[in-house]
Amino acid sequence: MNKYQMVILLVLVFLVSCTQATSEELATIGPTAARVEAQREMPTPGSPRPELGMASKVSLYLSERLGIDASEVTLVGISEVVWPDGSLGCPATDMSYIMVEIPGYEINLAVGENPYIYHTDQSDTFVLCEDGHPV
Repeated sequence: MNKYQMVILLVLVFLVSCTQATSEELATIGPTAARVEAQREMPTPGSPRPELGMASKVSLYLSERLGIDASEVTLVGISEVVWPDGSLGCPATDMSYIMVEIPGYEINLAVGENPYIYHTDQSDTFVLCEDGHPV
């Protein structure tokens, strides 16, 4: 095998190793490949998915605010949102906000039958929002 063929072979091996199968493709490949793909998608320790990290912060805050154990707070859902401004979609009366789109999340929690909807950015800012206003 000459140098040219060796280079092409290495490039092909690299390209094949960089591709990821879709869930439809995994269904046709079999369970072993699906497990390998699932392992590849797992976050590395210390690097959780950002939305889950934010949900954890908000859940802990809510449990402390209500004086309950954190295990009593249920995560109902998380949606990625781009808020239209710095109010995170929950403006307070007589407040001014930066007029720039803010990527973040709407985090729906529940304690028993009581819903709690938090609007967040992607770092540490969040607000409990009820009927479009902060609580």
